[in-house]
Amino acid sequence: MEKRIKERMLAEVRALDTEDKMVVEGYAVVFENTTDLGYIKEVIDRNAFNECDMSDVCLKYNHEDTYLVMARTRNKSLQLEVDDHGLKVYAELIDTQSNR
Repeated sequence: MEKRIKERMLAEVRALDTEDKMVVEGYAVVFENTTDLGYIKEVIDRNAFNECDMSDVCLKYNHEDTYLVMARTRNKSLQLEVDDHGLKVYAELIDTQSNR
């Protein structure tokens, strides 16, 4: 049961009393895990990000181009780390209406 819950939970939303920041943290990609998109099932290989240039990656809401960039690796508001589990994301969002 624990493994199944872990596979489904890619992001966690929580309030921190000690900080006045809006933070998004979690796994954008989990390796070797089947994701059922309805029309297709996908599994991301653990080598998918080898030699990938992530120097200017944008975080957007739901991949939509109609929303402003929420964070970006180029200005260091977005940090990406590939580990044994997947692609970990940490973003500190500026306080804007669209980010809220």
